[in-house]
Amino acid sequence: MFADDFKENSKLGVDITDLNTNTVCWIFMFVYMDRLDGLQWDTALVMYLAVGKYEIVTLKDKCCFFLKKNMHNNKICELMLFADLH
Repeated sequence: MFADDFKENSKLGVDITDLNTNTVCWIFMFVYMDRLDGLQWDTALVMYLAVGKYEIVTLKDKCCFFLKKNMHNNKICELMLFADLH
């Protein structure tokens, strides 16, 4: 993207308009430090979708593991709906 004739090369940056700042910070924390300390349920759901789009398979697997590990009785219906939609 930065080496070829793309608009990002002239701007020296990439605008990520489909993700909120929190999600991008979590993704960067994982990519650069391999950490997900303090991950919360709602963030894991949002990040699961984001990393699927950007094909960060390892992080998608970790989000899936987190959601399964933290699935309690009050989260089962929410997770089933999420799985059905996505």
